[in-house]
Amino acid sequence: MVKKLIFIEIKKCINPKIIFAFCFFTIIFLSTFFLYSISSTDVYVNEFSINAKIDGISAKRDAQAKIEKKLTDKELRNSLKGFTGITNDKSNFDSTGNLMINDSESIKMFNKYSDLANLVIRAYSPMYSFNPNILNHLDLNDITVQSIFVNRENNIKTINPDFSDKLKEQKYIDFGYSLGWQTLLNDLPYIQIYSMIISLIIAALIFFVEKKCNMNMILRTLATKESKINFIKAITVLIMNSAIYFSIVLIYSALIWSVFGLEGWNMKIQTSYLFWLSPFNINYFQAYVVNVLIGYLAVLVVTFFTCYEVTFVKTKLHSYSKNIQF
Repeated sequence: MVKKLIFIEIKKCINPKIIFAFCFFTIIFLSTFFLYSISSTDVYVNEFSINAKIDGISAKRDAQAKIEKKLTDKELRNSLKGFTGITNDKSNFDSTGNLMINDSESIKMFNKYSDLANLVIRAYSPMYSFNPNILNHLDLNDITVQSIFVNRENNIKTINPDFSDKLKEQKYIDFGYSLGWQTLLNDLPYIQIYSMIISLIIAALIFFVEKKCNMNMILRTLATKESKINFIKAITVLIMNSAIYFSIVLIYSALIWSVFGLEGWNMKIQTSYLFWLSPFNINYFQAYVVNVLIGYLAVLVVTFFTCYEVTFVKTKLHSYSKNIQF
């Protein structure tokens, strides 16, 4: 009987108007955010358009695939010299000081080495800052893979001394193309916030919308206890929100992978300057799974508190209405 009642509750939410509204707003949100994510990707192009960005991402994938996976000091220095050779060339800047590279080979080289350069900038910049000019004040011949690790460990000790004790020893940087996973880890919080908003709406539909099917009356005619009614509704909300959350996350992930690719899933997240100070010694796929599960836990918390608050308010209102005398 419980399964049938849950099915009826789910069916209550699955009607053409609700499905259309949900699909419409989800498609608009995911498409808009996806295009914004591509346009804001750290890939240089001399023509501002989505197609140019996609071509730039593809070229970056091909170029970074040629970098040695186990980064050596020689490869690191050559990359930095190639990068600074472009950024220090005044002909690559316009009159207002903005980077304006026209040579196609220089663009490929810039995109190929920009992530490594940014990693070094992050490692040598003061805590919680990112100063691109710092490369002009460093002797590139003195920069080694080990020195980057030393700077990272010192910065992590500044954040929390206990973090450094949890770090496993890393002797080399496993560098390569991982832009798709980096982008996903950056975008997931916004996708999860949207999912939580949808969770609130679903909870409201399950607990409040009774117009057509009059579910509460059906349950009460079966002499069902109030606590069981709320349990059935809570299980329904959990099922609906779980299905919606993982559907939204997987759809957006598929969109990102379709453009950025799946390469780099097994690389350490510390190979990206964005996650250089992470105390977790895990790869991008593991970080993705952890973030998805944390987001799901947040959805469960939102679902629980919404169900609790709605039930509490309805109980108070029902109690208040009984005490009203006419």
